[in-house]
Amino acid sequence: MHKDRSAICFRRFGNTLQGSVFNELVNAIYDLGVENEFIPKYNPLRIVRKNSTQVIQFAMLSKPDDYRKIKSIKLIKSYFAYIWFEEADEFADDKAVRQVLLSLFRNGQEFKVFNTFNTPFSSEHYLNTEWGTRKGYYYQHTSVYDLPSQIIPDEIWYEINDMRINRPKEFAHTILGQPGDPDAVMFPNIYRYTYEPNGEHAYFDNILRGLDFGFAPDPTAYTDWYYDKTHNDLYALNEGYDYRLSARQIYNMVTTKWHSYGPITCDIDKRIIQELNEAGLYCWEAKKGANSRELGIKWLQECKHIFIDPIRCPNIWREFTSAEYERDKFGNVTTKIPDGNDHTIDSARYATEEYWNNLATFRASKGGPIK
Repeated sequence: MHKDRSAICFRRFGNTLQGSVFNELVNAIYDLGVENEFIPKYNPLRIVRKNSTQVIQFAMLSKPDDYRKIKSIKLIKSYFAYIWFEEADEFADDKAVRQVLLSLFRNGQEFKVFNTFNTPFSSEHYLNTEWGTRKGYYYQHTSVYDLPSQIIPDEIWYEINDMRINRPKEFAHTILGQPGDPDAVMFPNIYRYTYEPNGEHAYFDNILRGLDFGFAPDPTAYTDWYYDKTHNDLYALNEGYDYRLSARQIYNMVTTKWHSYGPITCDIDKRIIQELNEAGLYCWEAKKGANSRELGIKWLQECKHIFIDPIRCPNIWREFTSAEYERDKFGNVTTKIPDGNDHTIDSARYATEEYWNNLATFRASKGGPIK
C-alpha cells in the first residue's frame, strides 16, 4: 500500500462535483466495505483517509484562474498520484488540461490518469483524434450492449430500439458512442492541406490578414489567408496565438510570420491599433456592425472549401474543426452560435470582412484594395 499517494477528481463545473464524482466515490467506499477507513467532508469537498496523509480532493476547471490554482495545491507527505477527469469532453481546452497535468507531475514519481467521457460529437475533438494513439494509455469503449441485458429495464430497451429505428443519427452517437453529428458541425467545409509557400502555393498573393485582440484570459489571435475568388476557396496560411501580449509583443509576433506585409483588419481597440501603427504595422478597425458575427460566419460556411494546414496552423484547425452549434437543455441542435473558443475564427472574419460586409468603398477611402 502506497500511503503517500492521494487522488484528485476534476469536473468542469463546481456545482456538479458533489452529485457526481464525490457521491460515486463515497458509494464505492461503502460497496468495498471500507467506510470505517474514510471520512467524507463537505466544506470544502474532500474525502480523508483516517490515520494517514491520504486524501481525495475535488476541483473544477472552468476558468483560467482555476487551472492556475492547481499549481498552489500542496499536500503534507503525499501527492496526487491518481488524477481523474470526469466528463473529460467538457474540457474544451486540451492545452490547459496538459498544463494541469504538468503541474501535478512535478510532485511525485508514479501517476495514473483517468479520462471518462461520452464520445464528443465532433470527430475532430481532441479526445476523438487522440483515441488509441497515446502510448501508455489503456482505451476502453463500452456501450449499453456490453452490459448484461437483464439489468436493463424493458422500458429502456424500448426507447433504445425506437431511437435505432426512427432516429438513427441520435442512436449512433448516444447509444453506440460514435463521434460526429453533421447537424451540429458549423464548418463541414474544412479540409486538410499542406501549405508550401515556396512551392505549389507560391502564387498566393493579396494576403488577407486578421487580428483578434486577447484581453485576459483570452488569447490574441493573428491569422493570414488567401481567398481564391474563382473557386470560392479559402486557405489558412499562418497563425500567431498567445496570451497577455503587449502591443510590442503583438508587433513582434506578426512580423515574424511569413506574410509580414499589407493591411491588417483588427478587433476594435483604438489604443492598441495606434500603437501597432506607430510600431510600423498597417492596421485598421473591423467595421463590425449589426449581425456581423453571424454574417461573417455564414460567409465562411458558404466557401466551397476552407483549407487548413494543421501543422502550421494548429489553433485555426482546432477551433474550426471543433466549432459546433449550441444545444438546448434536451441536447437538440439549435441555430445559436456559441461564444468562446473562437479567436482564430473571429480573426478570419476580420481578415475576410471586405468580401462579406460590403466594404469596397470604405477600404478604397482608406487606401486599401478594391475587390
